[in-house]
Amino acid sequence: MGLSAHLTEDVLNLQSYSQGCGQVIRDGNPDESDQLDWNDCISSIRLSPGWRAVIYRDYEFGGESLLVTEDVRNLEHVPGTCKQRG
Repeated sequence: MGLSAHLTEDVLNLQSYSQGCGQVIRDGNPDESDQLDWNDCISSIRLSPGWRAVIYRDYEFGGESLLVTEDVRNLEHVPGTCKQRG
């Protein structure tokens, strides 16, 4: 449910993905409009049959990673060290 993005290639930083999830980034510059950002707001993953994805905690494929081979209904239920419970 909610907003979604259809990705078919690597994305180094979800902040650069054109359609944000609704999280507002304040850049401190009043002359520039706020940007929407997918970073830190993904809650589930749906994969096409036979596909797999590696999800990284940090931008540019850094930090903790998770290999996803099937749909993940709620990332908070996946074991890990993220501050948001999953």
